[in-house]
Amino acid sequence: MLLKAIPSQEQQALVTDRVLSSTAIIYKLLVRFQPGGAGEKQLLLSQLTTIPKAKDVTEAAAGIRNWRRHYGRAQEVEVALPDGVLLLKALDTPLRFLGNMDPQAAFRLSQSRMQLQLDQQPTHQNLWAFSQCLLAEAETVALLQTSSTSTASTVPLKLKQLDGDMKSPAKLSNGDPKSKPSPMADKPCRYFVSDKGCKAGKSCKWQHDWESLTDKSARCFVCGSKEHRKNDCKLRTKKPGEPMSSGGGSGQGRGGG
Repeated sequence: MLLKAIPSQEQQALVTDRVLSSTAIIYKLLVRFQPGGAGEKQLLLSQLTTIPKAKDVTEAAAGIRNWRRHYGRAQEVEVALPDGVLLLKALDTPLRFLGNMDPQAAFRLSQSRMQLQLDQQPTHQNLWAFSQCLLAEAETVALLQTSSTSTASTVPLKLKQLDGDMKSPAKLSNGDPKSKPSPMADKPCRYFVSDKGCKAGKSCKWQHDWESLTDKSARCFVCGSKEHRKNDCKLRTKKPGEPMSSGGGSGQGRGGG
C-alpha cells in the first residue's frame, strides 16, 4: 500500500535500495519530504504572495481561506515572512473582486483598511486581521447570492381552476362512480322538460338540468313530469334497468294493462 501511494520515481528508488519494510519506507519518505524543508518553504512563500483570480464569490472565499492556512503554516515552521507590502498586494486581488460585486462590502473593507493603517504600516498582525474581515465579507456575499438564487428558482404554486360543470355520479356510465363519464351527460334531456317527463328518471344518460326550469313547483323532482309529484312518482323506487310499468292493473291479454 505504501509503494502504491508514492510517486513512481520514489518507488523505483526504494526498490533499488532494497527498502521494503513499512518503517523503512516511512523513514525514507520523511527524509526526502521533510516537513518544514526548503521545498515546503518555497511553496508557502509563493502561495502567500499570489492569490489566483476567482470566477465567483465561492472561489474567492476559498482563495482567502487557502492564504490564511498557508500563513498559519508559515508561522509554525518559522518561515521568514515576506514584506507586508507583498502580502497586501496578494490580498488586493479578492478585495477588488468583492468591491466590484457589492458596493457596501467595498465600503466596509476600505474602512477596515483605513483603521488598520495598512497603507502606512502593513504589519503582519494587521494583515491577519484584515484577511479575517475579507473572508467574512466574501462568505456574506456568497450566502446572499445562494439565498437569492434559491428564492428565484422556487416555482410558485398554481391552483387548478375548479370545473363548474362537474359530473355527478348519477350521470356516469352504468351508474358506477368509478367508471368513466358518458359523453351524453353534457347534453340536456328533452323529455325531462316535457309535460310527461323522462321515463328513465335518475338513471337517464342525458343531463337533467333542474336549474334551467322555470316551473319547478309544478314538476316532479325525479322525472320532471307535471302530472304528479315526487312522492307519487313510480321512478323514485325503480331500480336501474327495471322496465317501467304502464299501469296499475295486472290483467292478461290485450285489454289488461
